Amino acid sequence: MIRELKPSHKYGTVLAALSALSLVSFLLFGYVGELAVPFASAFLAVIFVFEAPKRRIVSFIVPLLGVGINVLIHGLYMLFALEIVLFALIISLCYVFSETKNVCAVHLSLSVFVFLILSFYFSGVRAIGSFDLNEVIEHYSHLYTDLKIKLAEMISSIQKQNTDGSTSPIISASDAGLLIDQYSKLATAYTGVISFLIAGIALKLFNFTVLKISKNGIRKTFAFFFPSSAIAYSFVIISLIAMFIGFGTTFAVIIHTLSEFLMFVFAYVGIKYFLTVSRGSEKRGLILAILIFGFLFMTNVAVKILSYFGAWIVISTSFIKPKDI
Repeated sequence: MIRELKPSHKYGTVLAALSALSLVSFLLFGYVGELAVPFASAFLAVIFVFEAPKRRIVSFIVPLLGVGINVLIHGLYMLFALEIVLFALIISLCYVFSETKNVCAVHLSLSVFVFLILSFYFSGVRAIGSFDLNEVIEHYSHLYTDLKIKLAEMISSIQKQNTDGSTSPIISASDAGLLIDQYSKLATAYTGVISFLIAGIALKLFNFTVLKISKNGIRKTFAFFFPSSAIAYSFVIISLIAMFIGFGTTFAVIIHTLSEFLMFVFAYVGIKYFLTVSRGSEKRGLILAILIFGFLFMTNVAVKILSYFGAWIVISTSFIKPKDI
């Protein structure tokens, strides 16, 4: 039985604790936004799974209180707290119906992505007082232009010492502007990465909580995240193509967007592998130190190396099985 609790845990106490954690996370949503979403949705999903189906009271009261209090304190815009309920439903339904963690991660990431875009749109609506999409786009266009000018000026103010003793900018303001434009084209990829991170944190916290209270532990289908080899091959091919094309066409932007997003997905697989194989090892501290050093001082290089390593792990299924991840 997936709803069977450990003998040391009382049903009422568990639901009360989960309700308190969910409501606190709901309240934090009004102040920190998406940062609170993975916590609130994970705790609420555990309530959906473990509350007795024929006595569902807490499953209705907690979302109503959470959304209602946010709306009363912060206004109707806080109806966006309903995203927490949707994400909790996705996690709980995937778990109850024995979907794999891969499938749940995809559904959850896509849902988070949609809500991030909607949140971005409605933030613009609040700022200009109009629902017209063109006006919202124009509003963000002006904000982007102002921000780009300030960033370009800041970057161009960094000076380098020339051989003749004079100084000059490391990069001109115009070149800095072009660089910012190039990275801005990857906004979709970075939004996808943020969605993947939010989904990942929610699923991790859900699994952790279930392990703490469930007599039977986590369902095997939900115990690991392991992309298919087809996706791994696709990532390798796409990333190789991205190395040789610029950002001049729509096709090129799509390729770079996919490459950037998948790079973070497979970097996660690579990190997870190192943490798994080093578990219980005397060298675990050294491995963690190397990973931290790489991310602090060589972030882009470290992510790329780990992503290719993660793709290689997935492709080389004989080297490491999904159950080990």
